[in-house]
Amino acid sequence: MISRHLKIYFRDKGTIISSLIAILVTIALYVLFLGNYLESTINNTIGANTGNFLFVNTWVLSGIIIVSSVTVSLGIFGVKVKDDETEIFKSFAVSPVSKLSIVLSYIIAAWIMSFIITLIAFILWTIVMKILGYTIISFSSLPLLLLYVIINILSSTSLTFFIVNFVKSVTAFSSISTIVGTLTGFLAGIYLPIGALPKYVQFLMKFFPPTYGVAQIRSALADSPLKNITQKDSISTINQLKLYMGIKVEVFGHLLTNIDITIILLGTTILFTLLSVIQLKETSK
Repeated sequence: MISRHLKIYFRDKGTIISSLIAILVTIALYVLFLGNYLESTINNTIGANTGNFLFVNTWVLSGIIIVSSVTVSLGIFGVKVKDDETEIFKSFAVSPVSKLSIVLSYIIAAWIMSFIITLIAFILWTIVMKILGYTIISFSSLPLLLLYVIINILSSTSLTFFIVNFVKSVTAFSSISTIVGTLTGFLAGIYLPIGALPKYVQFLMKFFPPTYGVAQIRSALADSPLKNITQKDSISTINQLKLYMGIKVEVFGHLLTNIDITIILLGTTILFTLLSVIQLKETSK
C-alpha cells in the first residue's frame, strides 16, 4: 500500500509542484524581505557581526525543514482524499487489513516523501552556503540533526493525516492545504520570529507541535552560529534572543530541553495516529 500511494503521488505532477510551493514561498520571503529584517533584528540586539549572515541562514533553513514536512505530507494525503472521493478508501476500511496498517501506510508514505524533499532542500542549501564560504553544520552533529528531522516529520505527518481525515473532496482539500500550509508558516514562527508576534498568538502557537519541532531543529542548526556571534554578550541577552527567535520554547516558566520536545513530538505522533485509527473505525461501521 505504501508503494501504491507513492506511485499515485508521483503520477500527479501538479500535486508535487503544489507541495513545493510553500517551500518556495519561504525562500522567496527570505530573499525579498525576511533576510534583511532578521539581520537587522540581530544587529540591533547584539551588534553587527559577520557571523550574523550564517545564523540567519540556519534559522531560515530550520523553518524550511518544518514547512516541507507539513506541505509535502499534505501532497501525499491528497491521494487519501481522492481515495475517499472515489470510495476506494471505503474498500480499504472494510478489508481484512487492520485499521492501524491502513493509517500507517499513508503516514509512512508521507514520511518517506517528506524526508526525501527535506534532504534535497538541506543539501542544496548546504552547497550554496559552502560556495559562499560558510559551513552549515559539522559532520559530527549531522546524525543528531537527522534524528530530529525524522521525529519532526513523523509528528507532522500524523497531525496532517488526522486533519485530512475530515476532508472528503478534492476541492475542499485544495483549500485546506493552502490554509494549513500558511498557518504552519506563522504558527511555527517560520515567517516571523515568535517574539515578534502578539502574546496571545505566542500562547496559541504552543498548542501547535511544529512550534516545538522548529525549535528543536534550530537548536541543532542555529545554536552554534549563535554562540559565535554572542561570545561577548551576557547569558541573559542570549537567552532572551533564543526565546525571541524561537530557538528555545518556554512553557509555564520552564525552558524546554530537546528531550522534553522529543517526548512532546513522539507523544503527538502516537496521539494523532491513534485518533486517526479510531476515526477510521467509526467511519467504516
